[in-house]
Amino acid sequence: MQLQTHPGSFSILASLGRAALVAVAGLVLAPWLVGAGAGAAAQTTSTLTAETGNNTSASSFPQHDNGNVVAGNVSKLDTHTLLYPGATTSVYAHFQPWFCIPGSGSPVQRCHGHILTGYNSNDATTVKNQVTDMISRGIQGVIIDWYGSGAAIENGTSLKIMAEGQSRSPVFQFAIMEDKGAAQNCMNATGQSETQCVISDLNYVASTYYPSPAYMQKGGRPVVFFFIDPSDPVDWNQVRAGVSGNPLFIFQDNFNHTQADGAFSWVHPELSNNASYLDGFYTNARSASGKHPFGSSSKGFNDKYASWGSNRFLDQQCGTTWLQLAAQVSASGYSSSNQLENFQLVTWNDYDEGTEIESGIDNCLSISASVSGNTLSWTLSGSGQESTIDRYRVWSTPASDGQNLTLQREITAGGSHSLDLTTLALTSGTAYTIYVQAVGKPTILNHMANGVSYTASGGPSRSVTITSPADGSASTSPVHVVASESTGTSTDMQIYLDGSLVFDQPNVHAIDTQVTAAVGSHAIAVKAWYADGTDVLSTVNVTVNSGGTRGVTVTSPAAGGSYGSPVSVAGSENSGTAVDMQIYLDGGLVYDRPGVQSIAAQIAMGAGAHQVTVKAWYADGSDLFTTVSFTVTSGSGRGVTVTSPISGSSSASPDWPRKTKASGAGW
Repeated sequence: MQLQTHPGSFSILASLGRAALVAVAGLVLAPWLVGAGAGAAAQTTSTLTAETGNNTSASSFPQHDNGNVVAGNVSKLDTHTLLYPGATTSVYAHFQPWFCIPGSGSPVQRCHGHILTGYNSNDATTVKNQVTDMISRGIQGVIIDWYGSGAAIENGTSLKIMAEGQSRSPVFQFAIMEDKGAAQNCMNATGQSETQCVISDLNYVASTYYPSPAYMQKGGRPVVFFFIDPSDPVDWNQVRAGVSGNPLFIFQDNFNHTQADGAFSWVHPELSNNASYLDGFYTNARSASGKHPFGSSSKGFNDKYASWGSNRFLDQQCGTTWLQLAAQVSASGYSSSNQLENFQLVTWNDYDEGTEIESGIDNCLSISASVSGNTLSWTLSGSGQESTIDRYRVWSTPASDGQNLTLQREITAGGSHSLDLTTLALTSGTAYTIYVQAVGKPTILNHMANGVSYTASGGPSRSVTITSPADGSASTSPVHVVASESTGTSTDMQIYLDGSLVFDQPNVHAIDTQVTAAVGSHAIAVKAWYADGTDVLSTVNVTVNSGGTRGVTVTSPAAGGSYGSPVSVAGSENSGTAVDMQIYLDGGLVYDRPGVQSIAAQIAMGAGAHQVTVKAWYADGSDLFTTVSFTVTSGSGRGVTVTSPISGSSSASPDWPRKTKASGAGW
């Protein structure tokens, strides 16, 4: 993008609702592995190759000294955790659709005017891998920097994004950003004015992209963005009157634009303090009642390899720039009780300007481990900061194996760098190789220490035995789960179904209960916690052959009823096998809660006739829903008030100079 400077184990995606249905490589952290208040679901087994190899959609490309790191093993922690606890913000990535191979030129090889990334953007497999990778990081969609219907690579890629988004709907969305380059291409080709070209482009977008169920909508209206210099001679009133589809117009920074329905922030290498700029943006956003803000974070900026570049630079500071700019959301007053509506990652894949996060963010650290007696210790080295690490994972593998890993412990970063190995569930007398992995904050690179040898000695004989169901057995739903802790010293026992907590009972040493599960293969884990904060875990695999009858019952509102706003909406799934439940208001998704069998919310809406749909999604990708129609006699604009769970509770204008690329330069 040319910068406008004005501005075999558990499901690894349980925290992402229907994203859990998408198979992706990598891990995200789980409360059931580290205690209450942690992030998303994690695997308990993996391989050394999976934990050290490339787990991104980025391809093989030369190491760039503009801040693009070689594709590696990145943290798949949910990006929402960068913002504030309980964030329900919609997270999007800014997306460049124009890369290709092979390249030519010297000293920097380019294709289509852009440096090489190792992949063709206009390729269905590339797009599929990118969407899968984004979903695995908690990203809910892309905003495509679009160069017009006549730009074959860019528009072809955008069409493939649409097709892939539709295959993942409603998990993944996309929207079009009209770049100045699109209008310029149109003006060069047709001789029309910039105003006429913007209208023509948007009407193409309306007929081609808006009908897609994956196209981004707010309040039932499609959203379109603009990357156009405000000094350009565009008659925006004429544009508004001339376009189809009643879209929302989102401009860079400017909530006060005559036609603005919202604004997005950006990265500013020319500013000495991007955090201060963002604070100003969020202040303006809170004052712009009824308009849609899109906050942002970026890892840094370096356009030395951009064909249009002018050596603009924003230091990555080994990952701390990324974290500091994201943290500005909470510093500016947003929280679980005052949610930021939208957040844009700048950018997913602008390799030219050194803002891409696809290949990960380097935190300039490495890790080494050692064992002395029964004590495992690890040390960080490098110029980075430990604040870029979220936690440490301790993995074990029998020395005779060396590849298949079992997750033994997760330890929050910033504290101890040692562990008593006798507290782990290791077999006495067995030789192991122990690995310590430094797990980065979301999208930051993970680092694996050297393996160290350890022969397990006698220690606390803590263990969990699952007597029902038997490992590898078949069962009907609900599944009868019986388990016990060996020492009688556990302070809490829990059951996890495919990585999601489904049962928790404190102050017991045995459990006997029924767990509802959908038809198919499942992993059931029973965990015991101890007063010293340690835990042990046992897992069995079971196949469920039958369950209850699927269906959705809406208990409120009643069909044909009349209500004041907000309206209480409540519903439940009949078989207890849903993986995600959602509420739609007049066809638009307003509330989504994964891992539940019932859903309830107070939904504010305007007076008039409405429809509410309660939908249940299942592990096989199917869904069922029930819709009721009713009337609101008085009310307000749309919104959602979540009545359960309770927040905090435990439960499952700068200057606008811009450098524009000359005609015929390969865009």
